[in-house]
Amino acid sequence: MIREQPRDRQGRRVFRPEPAPVRVSTTRILLAGTLLWAVALVLTVGTGGDTPESAVVARTCVMGVVIGLAGLAWARTRRADPSR
Repeated sequence: MIREQPRDRQGRRVFRPEPAPVRVSTTRILLAGTLLWAVALVLTVGTGGDTPESAVVARTCVMGVVIGLAGLAWARTRRADPSR
């Protein structure tokens, strides 16, 4: 069901102001995601699958950890200089 935009008396659409951004801890979010990728990597390697599919899954987990660590480094520089 599609909701229509509210309209004023002349029939023009009335736009609501944008909500304020939610403040979140970027470091905690990135750390949680990185730890989840690390746990997935340990579980993947721990099951001992020697199939090509398990190697792809393990590489995907490694890349998740690497990207998460890069994100943590980025968040650290943003925290040191928030004007960037």
